[in-house]
Amino acid sequence: SLTQHGVDTAKHLTGKYDYVMISTMTRTRETFENSSIEAGIIEYSTLCREKISGKTLSNLLDLAEEGLSESDEDFEFRIKLLIKFLHRKGKQYDHILVVCHYGVIEALTGEKLANATFFSTNKLESLM
Repeated sequence: SLTQHGVDTAKHLTGKYDYVMISTMTRTRETFENSSIEAGIIEYSTLCREKISGKTLSNLLDLAEEGLSESDEDFEFRIKLLIKFLHRKGKQYDHILVVCHYGVIEALTGEKLANATFFSTNKLESLM
């Protein structure tokens, strides 16, 4: 669950998006639910879920995901699928938001961001 600091930070998130993809993990759902983000279409997806390893706490996962583990190769493959998916969505929607995790943002962009950082790009082509 989000800490009170996380809830307070989420309350400052705003914007209007045609399509919002949200990780199925608990904290991202709570971040979106506590934000003021306006969304046309909302989709929850495991494509933008953090990499699941033995260190992933079970309270961050849906019940269906508990006990899963993902290799580095599996995670990299899923990120490639996510990029293809976002490219397709980019042809349908002008403003897309992905509410996800540090590891996913790093895998997509190569950027190392601080916790609770909003990262924006105008070019899907810039995704790795």
